Amino acid sequence: MQRRGVTGRLLRFGLTGMLATLMHSLIAIACVETALAGPAMANGIAFIGATLLSYVINTRWSFARPLQGRTLARFLLVSLIGFCTAMTVAGAVERAALNYLFGIAAVAMVVPLMTFFLHNFWTYKGS
Repeated sequence: MQRRGVTGRLLRFGLTGMLATLMHSLIAIACVETALAGPAMANGIAFIGATLLSYVINTRWSFARPLQGRTLARFLLVSLIGFCTAMTVAGAVERAALNYLFGIAAVAMVVPLMTFFLHNFWTYKGS
């Protein structure tokens, strides 16, 4: 029964990640196309928006927990860890002189699973 619960949370987490990625893209495009911000700043704004959306949906739907300051702080820390991991993995691929697409693939395989397990066993533990 516990395994089935984790599988359901993982699937909901994945769907939420796809929605957050779409939201990130739309925000960034809107910022650039309306001249609100250049590409780098637009992606920064989009990252913040997508992360907050991801927190709300994952908290309420994926993990079925109440919105709380404690879980928000943990969620943001896990997001930062995910960001640093993505940069590290992509950097390692670049240093290995492999095609950058390998880096993207490695990040796409490693970071979502890592952040899911951190959220599942730490962010929302006991909340």
